[in-house]
Amino acid sequence: DSDAPGREGAEQFAKKIGINRCFLVQPKPSLDGTPPPKDANDALLKGMDLEQCINDAKNFPHDRILTFSELRLQVLDEIM
Repeated sequence: DSDAPGREGAEQFAKKIGINRCFLVQPKPSLDGTPPPKDANDALLKGMDLEQCINDAKNFPHDRILTFSELRLQVLDEIM
């Protein structure tokens, strides 16, 4: 899930099986301004290509190093 509890759960699961073995799948927002899907089922309902989402997956970020976009997402999650 793309919400804060979903990301936290993904991180905890990844730590159990090894972060170096896991990738973070975060679909890109659509060009028409609709929000990105909250999970894989929502992505399928929106007609997204899940294979492309998986191919675009990134490594899990370091615990103590944030990029600006990660910080921005955390702030948005806190205020919404």
